[in-house]
Amino acid sequence: MLHARPGWTFYLAYWDGAPAAAAVMHEAEGTASFTFAATLPEFRGRGIHRRLLLHRLAAAAERGCTLAVGQCAFLSASHRNMERAGMRLGYMRTTWTKREP
Repeated sequence: MLHARPGWTFYLAYWDGAPAAAAVMHEAEGTASFTFAATLPEFRGRGIHRRLLLHRLAAAAERGCTLAVGQCAFLSASHRNMERAGMRLGYMRTTWTKREP
């Protein structure tokens, strides 16, 4: 449903001709938001996620974005890839639950 809306770009990465990973970027007012990225389990550990991230960063810069943001689980592979690409942690969201007695 987002494909035809302005500002949205979708990426698909292939490995040996097979779809291996996907990513999405939304651009608005000079900000690129990396809203989704996933690699199929059988293709993980090959650097595909990182390459999609670097590709989106380059595309955002080419389109005049001066800020790139994303979200991921703390200390996950996505977090490590974002740090390696030069992104830095802006804040942490926590989820609190009541401990049952």
